[in-house]
Amino acid sequence: MGYALTLEQVAFILDLFYAGLSLRRISRLFRTRYKFPISPATILRRILCWVKNVDEALTYFMERGEQGFEPHLGDIWEIDELHVDLGKANLPLIVVRDLKTGFDVGVHLADTVTSEAVEIALTNAKAVAHKCPLELRCDGLLVYAIAVKHVFGDRTKLSVHRRIRKEGQNQSIEGHNGVIRNRLNAMRSLHSKEKSWIIVKGIIIDYNFVRPSSSLFDKTPAELTYNRSADGMYSWYTLLELAEDYSKKVANTRVNEGCFKNQEEPVQDQHPSIKKSSISANITLDSYLGVHEVPGDMKPAELGGMPNAEDCPSQCPATSRPDGHHEEVSPLDKKRKWIFNRTEKQMTFDNSAQLMIRNDKQATLDNFFSLGSKSG
Repeated sequence: MGYALTLEQVAFILDLFYAGLSLRRISRLFRTRYKFPISPATILRRILCWVKNVDEALTYFMERGEQGFEPHLGDIWEIDELHVDLGKANLPLIVVRDLKTGFDVGVHLADTVTSEAVEIALTNAKAVAHKCPLELRCDGLLVYAIAVKHVFGDRTKLSVHRRIRKEGQNQSIEGHNGVIRNRLNAMRSLHSKEKSWIIVKGIIIDYNFVRPSSSLFDKTPAELTYNRSADGMYSWYTLLELAEDYSKKVANTRVNEGCFKNQEEPVQDQHPSIKKSSISANITLDSYLGVHEVPGDMKPAELGGMPNAEDCPSQCPATSRPDGHHEEVSPLDKKRKWIFNRTEKQMTFDNSAQLMIRNDKQATLDNFFSLGSKSG
């Protein structure tokens, strides 16, 4: 049985789920409020689908700076990793966070903490922020220095702020990671890496856009990052509306691309002999003119061309323009013209040769069948 849920009902489920309630508790509250049942398994499947759509829409608009997503981030970022429990394995979640707004700019769930995995997180952060930070704080892991050098180059200074017991200059992002750990601990353990990654993305979206923080004066990091007023606060309902707008935009783009492709004229396949041209198949025209000499089997005397454009400028008169002035043709252009004429004649010759070969084969087959009929 399928459920056609409204955006309000979907937002109700997502709000309760990322507030820490279990799927069975959400199912009971949903039945009490909306007067029809929905199973916990169905709720989980719908959550995975809706969070994936919202994440795609947010990534699309944030990377392009559309729909009011022009970021205003600080120049100091933090990076750290925390581990996600999948039952049989613990996978590291690499988080890149802006110190000024508390916004999670880039996240990546990897198998191990390597320089390639850190580069993915930093590349995502750079695409969303549209800038490179002046300083990136870390706990001194070596792979951070390698990844920062590859992604940001010399524009970003990497500073090490080690945590000393429970206090330290790296305490800001450690407190943020504690919020994510508390939500993950309530879920006991996740299932596969694919489903876990979607749920973790939902936790990051909920932290960035929905949950106000007391350290930010009861504002969300997205409100400070994108300068949203109290009337334009984000919620799961507004994010779902954004996902619907994104899906319609993508659908219209695909329809327009399909119409454009249908209006294009079909391109006929070239003859095999044309594809095997002695000039275009081996070298480009400019490299041929600049490096190679004219081969012996391509002498211009046989094809009616010019042997050398520099030696016979009288064969190529000056071109006239509408204003009455004359412009001399450069030797390189003369040589290009000769090569083009030669190529056309070579193609015509190849087509004629192929036609003669086909005619000879057909005549041989006709003779064979005629002999067979006489012997029969």
